[in-house]
Parts: sequence; C-alpha cells; structure tokens
Amino acid sequence: MTLLQKLRFVSVGFLFWVLTTNAHAFSYTVTVAEQELQEYLSLIKPLEKRSRLYRITLSDPRVNLVKGDERIHFSVQMALSLLGAVHSQGSVEVSGEVEYNPETSQFFLIRPQVEAIEMAGIPERTSQKIKSVLQQVISTAFSKVKVYQLQDSDVKQRMLKAVLESVVVGQDEQLRLTLKVF
Repeated sequence: MTLLQKLRFVSVGFLFWVLTTNAHAFSYTVTVAEQELQEYLSLIKPLEKRSRLYRITLSDPRVNLVKGDERIHFSVQMALSLLGAVHSQGSVEVSGEVEYNPETSQFFLIRPQVEAIEMAGIPERTSQKIKSVLQQVISTAFSKVKVYQLQDSDVKQRMLKAVLESVVVGQDEQLRLTLKVF
C-alpha cells in the first residue's frame, strides 16, 4: 500500500468516525466492565515491603466499582508482621484516579489512596501508623498501573487521539471513560 493510499484510508476512516460520532459533542465514551478492570489488576504481582520493624505483603487486588464515583476502588489482601512477633492478616481498601495517555491509548491508575484497613488483633493506634506506611507503599506500587487500553481492532478507538473528559461509574456498575476529541 502506497503512502497516498494509506493517507486516503486514514482520511476516509476519520471522516467515517466523525460522521458516526455525535458531531455536536465531539466526545466518545468507552464502557469498561468490572471484570475487564479485574483482568488488568490481576496482572499485578504480590508486593512485599520490609523494614527492621515490619514486613507487609500485598496481594490479590479485587475491583469494587462504586456507582456514581469518579475513582476506581479495589481491595488488596495484606499480611503483616510487626517486630517478627505480631502477625496479622486483613485487607486494605484503595481508590485511585484515572489518567489517559493519548500516545499509547492507555488508561492508568494514578494517585492511589488508602481508604480503610481491616486487620484482626491490631490496636487502632497501631493501625493508624500502619496506614501511613501503607499509603507510602501503595503510592509507589499502584501508581501508573495500566487499567485499560483502547482496542486497535475498533476503528474509532484506533483513530482516537483525545483528552480524558470524565470518568464515572454508571448505574450498571461499569466504568464510563468519556474522551473529548476536540
């Protein structure tokens, strides 16, 4: 295929895309099911953070979308050992914002925050200290995690170079990513 033929193909495809998209809004909404997000998060390997005082192991992230929210929520299983003597297991609730990279057509989790910690046998005072350590660990471990990628097989998605306009979880508990074209 010559360069001229490629340019014609791209131009015709772009024109087709513009005509089939709501021309007034110039936006495109991608709907991502909770299961699709889970598949991306399942690729994250267990993480272990050690110091002389503690050992924290994080594993098995599970997506839990919240209707009407703009953040992705998920829980992570945690195993904790303090001073080699106190052992506890529990879970950490985390949420993060979504960022879109138009160059790679990928969506990433950014600015993850620890929302809550559930652990057996750990006093509240100690739990708050653990939460601040966990925030540092999770900020490093879960920042810039890919949560979705536009599909090259979809002509509209392949040609889409846009900015992220909004993120919201719909009534059907699916993540709605709206991209603004112009």
